[in-house]
Amino acid sequence: CEYLPVAVSLAVGLRDDAPRDATLAAVRAAIRRLLWPLAPGGFDGQGWGLGRTLADRELEVEAARVAGVATVAGVNLFVRDGATGGSRWQPVGRNANGAQLLALAAWQLPELMQVVVDIGNAPAARIDAAIDGDGSTRVAVPVITDLC
Repeated sequence: CEYLPVAVSLAVGLRDDAPRDATLAAVRAAIRRLLWPLAPGGFDGQGWGLGRTLADRELEVEAARVAGVATVAGVNLFVRDGATGGSRWQPVGRNANGAQLLALAAWQLPELMQVVVDIGNAPAARIDAAIDGDGSTRVAVPVITDLC
């Protein structure tokens, strides 16, 4: 398969009794788990399917399921810009209904590089390289597990 680097930004509203940092971390984990290509990822626990289209509204639903989240104000999807050597994030275009759909070829899987989750009324309109939602600098490192 071929991995297509993607990034996601979300804006959420929290319930009054929700712990801020733990809830935002849970949203990031839920999005990472959903897009994970192996079990227990994906919608059915079998991993994200090869060639399955990535839709912003599906990510919005997944974020809304997290305990402590009251509202999801929106999702933005980003892909690497091929014209600049893949170093800049560009937003995925929106269709006539305002949805972002990232169609993947039959041999492609999304490779989630960044998840930025903020509290507010709108998701981040841009993603800066190597900055995650908590403001820290991160480097993606593949990990090979002992158990396959």
